[in-house]
Amino acid sequence: MQQSNYLFFTTQCEQALSFYTQCGLGNVVDILRHGERGMSLKNETMRGKIMHAKFEGPGCYFMLQTMMM
Repeated sequence: MQQSNYLFFTTQCEQALSFYTQCGLGNVVDILRHGERGMSLKNETMRGKIMHAKFEGPGCYFMLQTMMM
């Protein structure tokens, strides 16, 4: 069993993923954005923002989510 951290963002989730990748910590392995795959939106301002993402690297695994304020 592997534990994983879950990071929550209200802004800049996309920039955080880019930073972690540029630092060589790993790569984004899965990403789902608000409004994709036929999902309805409660708030149009969230369209295209990351809903969930998985990030993996050597000894590093975490998930991210953007939340509405």
